[in-house]
Amino acid sequence: MVLDRHSEGLLCGAWTVFWFVAHFFGRLPAQQLQKPASESKRGAESSAKQRVVYIGRLYRSQLYCCLAVAGGTRLLLRCHEFPADLLNDFALEHQVLFGMAFGHWMVSFWEDWNSGSCLAAGLDGKVLRGIRDPSAVLRQAYCLHHLVAALGYAALLQLHCLGAVGFLGLFFELPVLLLNRRELARCCSSDMYSGKTSWLKEPADVQRHWRCTYFLFILARGGAAAVYVYSLIWWSQDLDSLSYAAKFVYHGMALFFFVLNYSFLSVLDAWRCSDMDMASTHQTADEDEEEMQGDCEDAAGDFPVDPEAAQVRDVDPEQLASKIGSSEDLWLALDGDVYDLTQFQGQHPGGRDVLCQWSGRDATEAFVRSCPAAKNSLLCAQMARYLVGPLRSPPRQYRIYEHSAEEQRMGKLLVALALSFALAVACFSFFLARLRQAIGLGDADDPDLTAPLMPCLVMNVVVGVLALVLPLGNRLGMDDKGVAKAGSGGWTSHCVALVLLWQPCLIAAGFGTGWREAMGPLAPQGVELAAVALLLVEGSLSPALYSPWPCICLALGWYWRGFDASMLANCFVDDLVRPLLRSLGLALGIVVLTRLAAPGNRTQAAGMAAAAQKALWLSGIYAGLGVCGLCIVSPVAAGQLRQLMDTPLQTTCMMIFTGAAWLLASCAFLDVALKCSHRFASRCLALLLGCCSLLCFGLSGFRWLFAFGFFLHFADLGKANRLSLCAANFQDLPWHRIGVQAVWDSSRVAILGSLWRLVACNFQHVVSSVLPDTIRVYACEVAVPNYGEKVEMGVAAQFVPPKAKRRQPKFFVCNVGQIVQNCLPDIQKTMNTLVDVWKEFQDPALPGLCANVVAVFPTTSQGLAKEINFSSWETGKDAYDWYVKSEGHKKALAQHTSGILKTFGNLLASLEPKQPLQHQDRCRRCSRVEAAREGQLAPSACRVCGGATFRYSLF
Repeated sequence: MVLDRHSEGLLCGAWTVFWFVAHFFGRLPAQQLQKPASESKRGAESSAKQRVVYIGRLYRSQLYCCLAVAGGTRLLLRCHEFPADLLNDFALEHQVLFGMAFGHWMVSFWEDWNSGSCLAAGLDGKVLRGIRDPSAVLRQAYCLHHLVAALGYAALLQLHCLGAVGFLGLFFELPVLLLNRRELARCCSSDMYSGKTSWLKEPADVQRHWRCTYFLFILARGGAAAVYVYSLIWWSQDLDSLSYAAKFVYHGMALFFFVLNYSFLSVLDAWRCSDMDMASTHQTADEDEEEMQGDCEDAAGDFPVDPEAAQVRDVDPEQLASKIGSSEDLWLALDGDVYDLTQFQGQHPGGRDVLCQWSGRDATEAFVRSCPAAKNSLLCAQMARYLVGPLRSPPRQYRIYEHSAEEQRMGKLLVALALSFALAVACFSFFLARLRQAIGLGDADDPDLTAPLMPCLVMNVVVGVLALVLPLGNRLGMDDKGVAKAGSGGWTSHCVALVLLWQPCLIAAGFGTGWREAMGPLAPQGVELAAVALLLVEGSLSPALYSPWPCICLALGWYWRGFDASMLANCFVDDLVRPLLRSLGLALGIVVLTRLAAPGNRTQAAGMAAAAQKALWLSGIYAGLGVCGLCIVSPVAAGQLRQLMDTPLQTTCMMIFTGAAWLLASCAFLDVALKCSHRFASRCLALLLGCCSLLCFGLSGFRWLFAFGFFLHFADLGKANRLSLCAANFQDLPWHRIGVQAVWDSSRVAILGSLWRLVACNFQHVVSSVLPDTIRVYACEVAVPNYGEKVEMGVAAQFVPPKAKRRQPKFFVCNVGQIVQNCLPDIQKTMNTLVDVWKEFQDPALPGLCANVVAVFPTTSQGLAKEINFSSWETGKDAYDWYVKSEGHKKALAQHTSGILKTFGNLLASLEPKQPLQHQDRCRRCSRVEAAREGQLAPSACRVCGGATFRYSLF
């Protein structure tokens, strides 16, 4: 028994009300937690109201997670036949649990929208790369997730199938149980006597918590991804039997949440690092607090502390040059750093005029010549007050992670294009489906190409009106500083408008069933043909040579899907020619549009931007003229218009929504063409069309060959782009080539790095558990630079005594041992001795040890294994006393001198610095360097803004 549609709606509403009530019950503990939390430093960062909402959210979410996991288990136990029960089983239990999930996500959307400042849960602007405000980013990501999840469960309730998608989504809440526990502990962590938060103060407990969290995350969310991949391979026929709407929900939700979960791994890692830092800092909290108070008093005694001091940021050469001759903004560069000396010019010993003559310029040589004490630590500390940031020098070659400006700019363009394209496809598909019902419009493969002409012209009129009303077109061609380029469109705007006018008609005709009538259900669909046609047309107009493998993969895929020799013999039949001509027409229209809209050079950019802006509303005028002319010429078209007007309210809403989505997609596409190039814009659209085809029809029936060929083609394009970045004229390359390469490289590193951590780094624990207790294997968690072919790679380990964080090392011992590479017993014996030594280091009564670092190179080009042992001590006497008394060291000497080690040879050196060591730390708030006076520790409070430093160890 299942509920009807009306009862389903009431059920969802009832669950929503229930979760709202549960939220307000969850606020009751917040009254007790609010008082200590408001006295902490974190409590000052968010309002009391947001914190109450946040705590109510956590308690209510814990209740939902428990019910979701229990409900997901119950639905899983219902499945007996796979995959039939996973895809088609749908009962009252599904409706109740999916309605519960819908209500939960709707309430979660409201909760996160009203508690945005608390969502960072311990993160600041320096933890996540490229994100200055984690709370704002997490708020946007959470709200997007909640909205998509609620819509997904609503779609499942409408479809009455795909139960597996729903209950696997319920299992997603397994790691959230521990994440909520962690966030609740952070809320009341300021209460030093709370037993609930004591685990946050112990590094071992924190490590255990996060190990369990990662395990549940991989089990619940990685397991769902594995089921999806398995279904693409082994359940392809069952997936093909689903309706188009069910396919879209199935593939769309799987891909969306896979990308979201992958992105969320970086947030989890940042939270883990923050918790580990909090736990390690707590061990010396009292000592640090006293020291920080003294440092704040010292800093305030030298110069007044300014809590509003600006953060250090990069400075462009153009920005520095704009200050030349200015005394109101007196900026100058010293040793690659830019300083704002506007407030200091009146205090300068040489007078104001000396500084003014160097304003906006590099004054390093003059400064060093006139100030011999330029490297004095006290002087550097005084100058840090006026530091603006490093002077960004123009790059001379491409280096990964060093082109953040181009990467962020390209990322914004691609995200805007992808989202607007997805919205336009969804709205336009609904538009065509609605037209088939309203005016009897046939399928997109109908021989009558004029059938969708009238509705598309009417929609273009709406697009033109919206282009005049909405400010979207004004942003076309806007540079990265938000400045629009002025210019006149000229005749180009009319040409672009005419091409834009026909694009909806071409797409309505091209997005059909393709060759399905001639080849069967596995035939390429219209969107696949359009993507291939666009790449072929663009490739034929480009001078570059490409690999034949993408075409081979495509041909093999089409052959095994039904395009055999008999099809070639009858290639001119209507069922083959008509879809192909429509796809070619769509591809040619896009190519012509990009070449009309994109500037040929930088001097034409302003004119092309103005032409694109005018073309958006000019297309509406031409569409209006076309509607009038078509009504006069064709009675059928006039009848279509009358049928559309029979339901004016529905037609108007449909046209406005579809026109707005179409306008947004057109603006995003033209913006890419204006800011990048016509080839880049066309290929981006081809990539989106290919992804749309794979999303709607999956990888079954040899469609994976199309996906593989698609990937190979874009890999060839990436390889060609990478070679162009190695050219001598790097500075003359267009920015979009650098930006797209940076996005591609960063994405590959992030995705493959996550896979490496999920597979290899977890597999090391499995292998280590099988090996003897004294042996383990290790896999590096992060990707490392490729240092070159002649560089030897190894593994390093360090040991730092708990009480050694603030010890000052003044004596160092370096021991370099070399062993014949194939003499494994010698390597194992030296490692066993090292384990004994580190057990002695763990003695809390051991004086003087600051740290011990061991690096092992198992193989070298000389055929030797190398071990480097480097230790630091407070004094030479501490090191000598340990070496005399250590049983582990005596054992090592006995092995070396008695011949137990057959091939071991070593170099032992004791090092003592001739000058006092200088310790540097960095401010957490403003990122300025805090340098210590010679022989002293760096202050724990910033002398400029008063913020806490990172409290780095001396060694």
